[in-house]
Amino acid sequence: MKILITNFYSIFNLGTFHDMLLVKKIFLSSKFFIFSFPAFYKKVEGFNLISPKMKDKDNLLFSVLKFLISIFLKRRQIIKCDCAIDLAGDYLNDVNYSIFHPLLYFFNLLPVIIYKIPFIIFFQSIGPLKFGVNKILAKYLLQKASLIIIRESYSYNYVKKLGINKEKIIFSRTPIIFHRKLKKKKYIGILVDKNLEYFLKEKNIDLMKLYSSIIRVFLNKNEKIMLLPQVIGPEKIPFPLKYINDYSIIKELKNNLKTSKLIVPSIKTPEDLIKNIAKCKFCIVSRFHSLMFILSLRVPFYCISYNKKTEYLLKDLNLNKFCLPIMKPSYNLKF
Repeated sequence: MKILITNFYSIFNLGTFHDMLLVKKIFLSSKFFIFSFPAFYKKVEGFNLISPKMKDKDNLLFSVLKFLISIFLKRRQIIKCDCAIDLAGDYLNDVNYSIFHPLLYFFNLLPVIIYKIPFIIFFQSIGPLKFGVNKILAKYLLQKASLIIIRESYSYNYVKKLGINKEKIIFSRTPIIFHRKLKKKKYIGILVDKNLEYFLKEKNIDLMKLYSSIIRVFLNKNEKIMLLPQVIGPEKIPFPLKYINDYSIIKELKNNLKTSKLIVPSIKTPEDLIKNIAKCKFCIVSRFHSLMFILSLRVPFYCISYNKKTEYLLKDLNLNKFCLPIMKPSYNLKF
């Protein structure tokens, strides 16, 4: 089977990496062709990039034009695919992220819409949508999809409320990808997240102070702490086109706290991150896919949540007592 992959942004993106492993596991012996915007791509066995690769020096308008032209230049390769799988994650959402995310989602699906290729919305979170135009766009795309696989109950209920045919919606929590053999654990893992900064500002909470206070709790218990990024790369975000850099937070924490008990390993790939999470006996996490890998590795955790998808994932797994929503006025951390 030949499968076209849409919304495949970067192999350094944990969500993309997670879903890439999942499609390879489910669709054995299939050939995968990536047609995505923007594609920050590293060669991966079994995945062939046929859309233009975006480079740092490319401006947004130039990249958009390259993508549109390539839809027609690569027509023969696109129409040979039996179906398409969309790995967008949660881009049908304009509340937690940019108002342009649903438009980017639609833009990525242009090849399959133009050439009428059946497509699967694959293990995604959907909604909420604030703007009317985005709701119309989301409904159109959801109605066009042959199958919609939702990964947590909030999105499942939201899609049903949008009036989408229930027969093509599947609610299935994202499967655990792998189980690693349990090894001796010796670190507390703090998975830092620069994304948190935006949401904490609304509550007048300083990101550095929050992480520093959490770290000091464990330092007082004489624990060794490993600082880990949740975005590897750094990751480029299309609207506006900029970098999210967790490493800057890690560097600042290391410089401010000045203790030999803070370990900062070299993390260059998602595989590096997974290997280091496996060394942890407890983790503080916030991003959805970082949490998925922690669940896979069966590491105890607390999740500082800033959106519904993470909260409902933990609720669906009966693990909501380990969720700390930052939208609440305060919470009591007990370690």
